[in-house]
Amino acid sequence: MELTMTDRTTLRRRLPFYLLAVLLACCLAGMAQTAYAQTPSPPPLPQPAPGAAGCIEANIFYGAVPPGGEKARVLVFVPGLAGLAQDWWTDQTVAGLNDMYYYAYGFGYRTAFVNANLIDPNGACSAERRPANDMLRNGQTLAKQIEAIVKYYNVSQVDIVGHSKGGIDAQSATVWFGAWRYVRNIITVGTPYQGSILADLLWSPEGEQLGDLLGQRDAGTFSLRTPLMQLFRLITDSSRLDDSVAYYTGAGNFWDTPDSIFQVLGAWIQAQPEGGGDNDGVIAVSSTRLSYADTLYLQPWNHAEITIGRNTFPYVLKVLLADVAPASDVALEGPATGTVGRDYDFTAILPPRTSQPVTYTWQATGQPTVVRSGGANDAITFAWSDTGPKDVVVTATNIAGSGTATHTVEINEVTGPEQLVLVGPVVGDVRVSYQFSAILPAATTLPITYTWQATGQPTLIHAMDTTQDVMSFNWREPGPKTIRVIAENLAGMTVAAYQINVLTPSYAGTGLNRYFPLMQALGAPEAGAAQTASLTGAGSNTILRGGTLDLRATARFPVEPEASRMQVSLFTTDPAAAATLVGPDGSRAGLAAVPDTGTDFFAGAAALAGTVDAPAPGEWQVEMQSAQATAYLLLVTLDSSLTVQLRGVTNPIGLPEQLLELEAASQSSAGDTQVNTLILAVAGEETGDGGAAQAASAGPALSYTTPAKPGLYSLSIQALGTTASGYAFERAFMQPLAVIPSRLSLEDIETILDLLKGFLP
Repeated sequence: MELTMTDRTTLRRRLPFYLLAVLLACCLAGMAQTAYAQTPSPPPLPQPAPGAAGCIEANIFYGAVPPGGEKARVLVFVPGLAGLAQDWWTDQTVAGLNDMYYYAYGFGYRTAFVNANLIDPNGACSAERRPANDMLRNGQTLAKQIEAIVKYYNVSQVDIVGHSKGGIDAQSATVWFGAWRYVRNIITVGTPYQGSILADLLWSPEGEQLGDLLGQRDAGTFSLRTPLMQLFRLITDSSRLDDSVAYYTGAGNFWDTPDSIFQVLGAWIQAQPEGGGDNDGVIAVSSTRLSYADTLYLQPWNHAEITIGRNTFPYVLKVLLADVAPASDVALEGPATGTVGRDYDFTAILPPRTSQPVTYTWQATGQPTVVRSGGANDAITFAWSDTGPKDVVVTATNIAGSGTATHTVEINEVTGPEQLVLVGPVVGDVRVSYQFSAILPAATTLPITYTWQATGQPTLIHAMDTTQDVMSFNWREPGPKTIRVIAENLAGMTVAAYQINVLTPSYAGTGLNRYFPLMQALGAPEAGAAQTASLTGAGSNTILRGGTLDLRATARFPVEPEASRMQVSLFTTDPAAAATLVGPDGSRAGLAAVPDTGTDFFAGAAALAGTVDAPAPGEWQVEMQSAQATAYLLLVTLDSSLTVQLRGVTNPIGLPEQLLELEAASQSSAGDTQVNTLILAVAGEETGDGGAAQAASAGPALSYTTPAKPGLYSLSIQALGTTASGYAFERAFMQPLAVIPSRLSLEDIETILDLLKGFLP
């Protein structure tokens, strides 16, 4: 039995890229040399602002301003999971020195680097790698930091570069904590927008003991679990708040870095049937995609190499240079009609990618000229004391050009509300929301106050700048319901009433849930219905083991004749741990130590690994020894023509007491195979640690009912079977599952956000 850690042919595969990288580096070096002409020595290291007050501002590190860059655009760099600001300018990984700061400085940009992972920011305050915070907590911190950076540099917007989870933190800050006002572009590299299967592994029944000892089962990895990220995507992708922000993604697809943790983890991710495939040794390429983001690159880099300046900054520069656009396409919005004596708002709007700052010159009939500086939009208020047409003209000017827009508003005398009309359904069901509209003639003077009164409902008052208002009501009890609306402005008021008959629906009490758009959007079945659709993609070729290593332990697993290659990877917390791989014939070989440097996941773990070509069929063993009590996680990846697929789990989000009909099917090029047993272990809120809830089948099928309590759970399924020649085989499947309340509306964003917060530790 021969153990080899790497396939050296991969170096030949990468040779053309190395040559291209050298050529690109030479070109960039020439450009950077010009930029550095006045400062031949490296720039000063980033520092907090002088007199920085408070935890938030003390953890912003401002780079030196390059010569002539006093008005240059500002780049904000956000590190990944367990990352710190210094990761952008120091040597922290197998990729060597990160020269991102030096490239940004050399090309004339102002910079800021943040520690968003703050512990107790309102108290003792410290920036630590662990424990890592979730994207909501970091997003809130980052939003405050972005606002401070904007004020420090006196700019209206910044461009963000985020690595790994830092990209999710940046989007969280932008969408959920108001930073969209200050963000022009978000450029992310290796960001797991769709979740991380390594996070799923850490929270699986097999990985939980080791994850706890490593201190990696924190809010950061918890928030990256696939079900939680799918909930986050559901409410974040549908938001319109960041429509003015442009997103760009970059990804790596090379993990076979010799003698590195990326080689070990990447091989396992590559073999996963769901959420795996091509990856950078930590994050699958498929997880870095956003439907509304432009793909900057897909390059043969690992998860550390994608954050290095000489690799990624050319793509960042491409976005920044393409972003220089004149202010010629200015649009002007405002009311078409109005009345004397009332204030009216007018807004000048430029495309999001217009270069800033922008100078706005406002002129209006009978009004003094107003000139001021702003961002991609500007607003002003005018009022007139006489009737007639009034022209509003705005000229927008920036470094690349200017443009003018004109808007005309007709100012009239005040007109009172008349002929109020109510529109809505005349019949409905209990516990269902129905929409009602109040409509006034278009000539009615604004603003209008609408007072809504309905049977069994609190009075609601809306002050509107439109001649229409909309309100939704639902009732718990059947019977006739009256809706009454009072519309009032400066010239008077009017009243209208409407009636709806609310019934008890015929399907009540049947357990059906007709109004469940969230689950419909996710493609999930009704409560009580079984999930039977097949999983897509390739079958599993991996085996998982995990548990306690108290000085000595042995893990056993079968290997079938169809396997042509086997990679075995062992993780513990003991640097002195050793492991021996024992073949069916008694042959023995030690697993080799692998550095853990460069990965966000399993940092601090002692990793041992080895590969076996043409492994003998039969039972294999890994004999483990440690100098202290610890835990272990064993990953076995097979190159085999025998594959196993699992049917019955269609997505990572389900309902309470949802019936899952699990069934495994195997196939092999060597003949008929058969799955004999499914073993299920579940870890989560109701099961405790160690996968306490377990079940097994006498055959390839197993029924499982999801917990009644909403929460996040990890399902680990082992499929055991025999080949045509009588050898045993085994495959492992991980299925994280979020169980959410049965009645939840896709439109109720706040409820979903609260649910997400409730799931987080």
